[in-house]
Amino acid sequence: GHDRLVAAPNLQSNHVNQSKYYLMDAWRQDTWGRYANQVYFSFNCSNGVPCGSLYSGRTVFTDGFGTNNDGWFNSWFQTLRSAYGWYAFGETQNDRVIMEKALSILNLALAAPQDPSGGGAFPSIFFLGADGHSLNWVDDSGWAGLCRTLPTPPANCMDYYHPFDMSWTAYWMLRWLDFTSSSASISPALQKQILTYTTYYADFLVKQQMPNGIIPSWFEADSLEPANHMQTANSETAGSALFLVKLYEVTKNITHLQAAISGMQFIRDVIAPKRLWFDYETFVSCSQKPFEFYDSYTRQNPENNLGKIQAAFAALELFHATNDSAWLDVGQSLVDYLSLTQQVYSHPLLSPNLLGGFTTQNTDSEWSDARQGYAADVYFQYYKATFKFEYLERGVAALRSSYQVAPYENWAHTGGSQGDGPGAMTGFHWCQGSAMTSYEQTQRGGMMLGDLYVNMKQMHGAGINGCSLTSLSLSSSPTTLSLSITSPYKWTSPLLLVVDQAPSSSNTTLNVNGKNIGTYTSTQMGEGVPVPASN
Repeated sequence: GHDRLVAAPNLQSNHVNQSKYYLMDAWRQDTWGRYANQVYFSFNCSNGVPCGSLYSGRTVFTDGFGTNNDGWFNSWFQTLRSAYGWYAFGETQNDRVIMEKALSILNLALAAPQDPSGGGAFPSIFFLGADGHSLNWVDDSGWAGLCRTLPTPPANCMDYYHPFDMSWTAYWMLRWLDFTSSSASISPALQKQILTYTTYYADFLVKQQMPNGIIPSWFEADSLEPANHMQTANSETAGSALFLVKLYEVTKNITHLQAAISGMQFIRDVIAPKRLWFDYETFVSCSQKPFEFYDSYTRQNPENNLGKIQAAFAALELFHATNDSAWLDVGQSLVDYLSLTQQVYSHPLLSPNLLGGFTTQNTDSEWSDARQGYAADVYFQYYKATFKFEYLERGVAALRSSYQVAPYENWAHTGGSQGDGPGAMTGFHWCQGSAMTSYEQTQRGGMMLGDLYVNMKQMHGAGINGCSLTSLSLSSSPTTLSLSITSPYKWTSPLLLVVDQAPSSSNTTLNVNGKNIGTYTSTQMGEGVPVPASN
């Protein structure tokens, strides 16, 4: 894949509409400036707090609630994650209007009623009534929940709490604590509300966790009894482990850390070796099958990669929380297995460049599905933990791949003679919103990658935004880092070059495409050096 990636600096160009959207600045403006404002709607929650959402319109399409004004807080269409990206973009632009809109979505997520008898469980889907005033919450999806699997679904088939959705939402609530700068930090009152809400939910998970570490996939809303389906084997437990260890890192509540470890021990010891990578999408979405399905011909279980993605996240968070390198080893084995679902070439019979995208499972047919944005996060985080070059390049390829097929969720979903075409128009959060949120995370804090990233200690690098690094060398007396860049695009603003792991004991002269652009400290290079467009 390396040679193909270097040869494809235009991977982020849009195949669907080839006349626009090349560099990330253009994608940012289209995603956060046009698209987000187009699907944003606002209202007051019942407590008078300003709330809002970026609608997907799926409550009409899949669940029949008669309104487009919805908010999906689940493991696919995570409105709160997109709001995080929108807020991060607003911070870079110093745009308080955008930031307040994004905050209104956090307010909505925190307004989801927690079941007093359930000790913190909460619904995952919101919709605003057709009257524009009534606030409605649904525990689980009718499209991808138990309603889709039972031969004769009960009348209350959407009244099941789904921890995989709840935990991903709660994790992204905690991620809002990332914003610590004076201009973007959320209020102490909101920080406290996040911790109160998520701790209450975490206690629910601890109470429901089985002795072997698994957390059942669904709980009946009235009785809180676990559903029979995926009660004894599921990969969704990884999502709850991720949330629990993230909460522990904030509160230091050892009970939550122990529950996270127990959950990931179950993933490590049971799910991974037996390849029981079952989550809801494996059975109830576009590739429906009985929960007991097994392919006797190939001797394989059905496998889906949503749980693999969250398991990789969780193992890395456990490594950070415990400093136990065994969890980093577990995580890398999970990332390696996840990588089997990444495309390292583009099929010659399919017209877009699909390098780096992700399929979903071993019983469906799509290419370049929107989850590749989530996978990009995994690769970049593992790169920063290990500095393995493969993770950096896989992350770049995954990040760029969504833009080829935007605004659709994937490509070639139907297969056969109609295969070379876009999949469904699933909505903001399952393509551009998810992809741009992944990009925004590469432009801030410890994950800063800029437009072009070079690791001076490891002597490797990669173009992040519309460019490729074609050569890299280091000379002494004085210390000079020389690099060559290619790009098919016309840059109207400087390219941001980030140089990581530079020696702090001396300054470094940067030579780009044969031109000396100055001498810089390691701190300056880590924050990013602007390379003039003429270079």
